Amino acid sequence: MFQNSPQGVAKFEAIAAYPQSNNESNDFSTSIKNAVSSALVLAGVHSSSFVNTACDGVSCESAYLWKMTCLFLSCKCNHTGTTNPNHNCKSWRYQVVSGGGSVGCTIGNHVLDVGLLRFGGISFDLIWPTDFASDKLVLELFSDASICKIFEANPEFGSTQDGNKAALALTFFFLRLHLHAINGPSVPAMHR
Repeated sequence: MFQNSPQGVAKFEAIAAYPQSNNESNDFSTSIKNAVSSALVLAGVHSSSFVNTACDGVSCESAYLWKMTCLFLSCKCNHTGTTNPNHNCKSWRYQVVSGGGSVGCTIGNHVLDVGLLRFGGISFDLIWPTDFASDKLVLELFSDASICKIFEANPEFGSTQDGNKAALALTFFFLRLHLHAINGPSVPAMHR
């Protein structure tokens, strides 16, 4: 991610990707960070223009992200390392939909009742996808249409409280807002 970009130059630019096997540990992120920093120097662009790198956020990359955050907070580098927001929301999908395992999620006294998703007619492929890596599916799950379906859900047994609908819908809304703030091409950098 860059700041102070000239007119017409994107603030966010995906410059490289590296397919990796499960929990593969490599120095790809460090190599890319070094290459971008060197390219900025050669182009005569101040290094403070480069503000962030993003990884998938799998556990094998946590040491790199931790190191970049510490270097930034210690004023030893101009950029941070963070988790890619799309991957971040994919992880949240798992936490919200399955409760992170056998324990359900709550907000105050209200349950994030994922049964409302099925009662609302949301596709099972969005709720529990076969392709967990798909950015498109997580964007569709946290869409305006899904939020509306949560409120339209009318469980036959009638035990779901309106507060539970609001808790789930607001969770989806804020996850969608998080995705839009990063992916929305018309969102000003100051609003991100």
